[in-house]
Amino acid sequence: MRVRVAVHEDPGGREARRLERSARRMMRALLPGDKRELSVALVGEAEMRRLNSEFLGRDEPTDVLAFPLSGADVQGELNDERPGPEPLGDVVICVPVAERNAALRGAEPFEELELLLAHGLIHLLGGEHDSVAGAAEMEALERKLLGRSIIR
Repeated sequence: MRVRVAVHEDPGGREARRLERSARRMMRALLPGDKRELSVALVGEAEMRRLNSEFLGRDEPTDVLAFPLSGADVQGELNDERPGPEPLGDVVICVPVAERNAALRGAEPFEELELLLAHGLIHLLGGEHDSVAGAAEMEALERKLLGRSIIR
């Protein structure tokens, strides 16, 4: 498994490196033996607003977005000839929103980044919280990974 963290908005310190290690641990827990690649982008509010508007029609920044890619390239065609690991998808985290959420929860900024990473990763694997059952399943997985949940 491969994890790539692209830092477009620096959370400071060694947070990106710590997040990369957390992502590997989470992937091992959820996908033991899997060889797929996960990309994580840490972005600012302007970029997150653009992505949220373009893909979800919401003209505001949000905390995390997930873009599944597994089994297909960006154009949606099967890509069996791609060298290296198959992409699982991209998790995009808005650092300023995460920092504000952390302050509201009384948490450390890294704890919030890690929670958003878990939330996004579960979305990449098909998790949804649009129903009570789906929300309960996502909450249970977040708690399995981190001992806490963004849902409750």
